[in-house]
Amino acid sequence: MFSKQFSSGLFWQVVIKFLAIGLGFFTTRWLVELLPSAEYRNYNLVLAYNAVLLVLVDFGIPQTIQKIYTHSQDAKENSNFWTTITILRIFSYFIGLIIILVTYPLSQTRDLGLIISLFTAQFIIVADLNYRSICQAVGSTWQFSLTDFLGKAILVGLLILGNYVMYLNISPLYYFVTASIFAYSISLISDAFWQKKYTSLSKFDFGQLKLLASSLIYLALANLSIAIYLTTDKLFLAYFGFSDLVINSYANAYKLFEIAQVVPGLVMPAISSLIARKIVQEIDVNNRRKVLWQAAGASFIIGLALWIGVVLFGGIIISIIDSGNKYPETINLLPILSISLIFICPMLIFKDTTIFLGYEKYDLLTTCVTAITAVSLYILLIPTYGAIGASLATIVSYLLDLILKAVFLERILPKLNDNKPDTISNINQSL
Repeated sequence: MFSKQFSSGLFWQVVIKFLAIGLGFFTTRWLVELLPSAEYRNYNLVLAYNAVLLVLVDFGIPQTIQKIYTHSQDAKENSNFWTTITILRIFSYFIGLIIILVTYPLSQTRDLGLIISLFTAQFIIVADLNYRSICQAVGSTWQFSLTDFLGKAILVGLLILGNYVMYLNISPLYYFVTASIFAYSISLISDAFWQKKYTSLSKFDFGQLKLLASSLIYLALANLSIAIYLTTDKLFLAYFGFSDLVINSYANAYKLFEIAQVVPGLVMPAISSLIARKIVQEIDVNNRRKVLWQAAGASFIIGLALWIGVVLFGGIIISIIDSGNKYPETINLLPILSISLIFICPMLIFKDTTIFLGYEKYDLLTTCVTAITAVSLYILLIPTYGAIGASLATIVSYLLDLILKAVFLERILPKLNDNKPDTISNINQSL
């Protein structure tokens, strides 16, 4: 199914990403060791709050970019689209600031400065996803992985330097945020330079934006639903009065769980672009199913291997990031949370293939059902079982999302002859 060049690119992107993950362990350890428990709790709660906020201003832009570039990589043809979507992304930052000013008490903290500065650092990462989407569509994700590694290496270097300037009475947390903004900006600038052959600028085209509006709205609402059940678990733990120890232990386990998702998060969308192109080219429905289920089966095996890897080596990694064992419950929570990896990999294949085939509304429907289920489980399980209840709710949510996406994608495959995915050529013909 995959060409030698495509497979080689995936291999190198995984290798580079693992190196970046190693640097990420140092970053987490730096925070765990230097931040007091209460301050680390606030940091984790702000991250959870900002995650929902960033989804509110996401507008489904990365997926839309990858869908467009999956079917055409011509820079000249896509220039109006790229300019329009870039301006929309810049505008979304200021929308986010307005939402923060109105809703920041929901973060369970009152540190507005920390919320805005962390939001800025995280927004730079979100803006950089525009270039990742291009890399995934054209099969060169290793390039994004390399610039991501560069940014993390710069951040680690600044944190090491920070160990020597702390005597100046600089807040470790605000030093970390400032260093993150600088390092992530370097990554963004590097990606912009590297992908310039695909991203020529021309003019803002409101007509294209209008035609893409329904797709963007479906994706934005779907991503919001995802954020509701992926990030509010820590907020629920705080709301139900669990201690800093419980919240931080769960946050550390979840952070490692998210790190384990990094590789499938990079690899699966790139594979999905290839699958979508192959499915569109196939006329026979059974051949479409064969292409899809072969990829889904392989992704399931990858997810199972990732979970086994977390179970076998999770304790070692925890000892690296928390050498003082400040949060001992992390080691009990991580194997439970990581069961979700088995379902996440094929779920990502189904999710992205559905989007790239032009059926964003089905993705929205499945994520809404999953979000309602997850929040209900949080309310039912967390008060009694705490962090373990949150972990179990996460597993059930991912399994449900996988099943629903598989069912709807099966319904989509026979309809493809009647519906063509959005491309710039199709959009321009409609204008």
